[in-house]
Amino acid sequence: MTLADGQYLPMPEAMNNELQIGDSIYKIKGDNFYSVVNFKTKIKMQYFVATHLRVLSKPKKIKKLLKNIVLAFTYFLLSTIITWWFIKEAELLYFSQEKMLLSCAIAGAKWGVQIVAALLFLKNKKWEFIKLIGFVCLIGSCILLPYCLFYFVRSASNSFFISLIIAVFTMIATYYKAVAQMNISKIWFWGWVSCLAIAISLQLFVVFKIV
Repeated sequence: MTLADGQYLPMPEAMNNELQIGDSIYKIKGDNFYSVVNFKTKIKMQYFVATHLRVLSKPKKIKKLLKNIVLAFTYFLLSTIITWWFIKEAELLYFSQEKMLLSCAIAGAKWGVQIVAALLFLKNKKWEFIKLIGFVCLIGSCILLPYCLFYFVRSASNSFFISLIIAVFTMIATYYKAVAQMNISKIWFWGWVSCLAIAISLQLFVVFKIV
């Protein structure tokens, strides 16, 4: 018998000879026994059974954990490489190597905040989530590749900022999807959007000094 709390309880053999038509059978969430109330006498009996939970074996857990860690590292590494390439191709807009390094650091810091928060607060879900947001980061970086690869894209008017805008909106959508997939609070999404807003402000006002 499958129950509402996700447990599977086999029907105890002792109940086979006891149940009658009209008896009430129920189970409180978290208990490992059935309660049976006789429809005539109203006497309640409890029948204990072994609880079978669907749990991954330890080797499978470790394998899945390592896979998530490796994928997360790979996604963020590739994203960092692409982002730096993008910045290098637009170096005339930065005027100095220091500004380029600062821009890259700001771009990475918002993800660093999310990684630290996940490690601190998400417990068993942390590496699955970090892997997913690493993929979100990589998707955003891949959108910058046409600017890196093709001169005609770089030479187009405002192509640098247009590429960034497309990447930002794509990452917002995919980050929201990652939060929904993990079934965690939407606070994570709005927290990242806040980090993104701060990062964009720093890029505009500190790196490019628009104001």
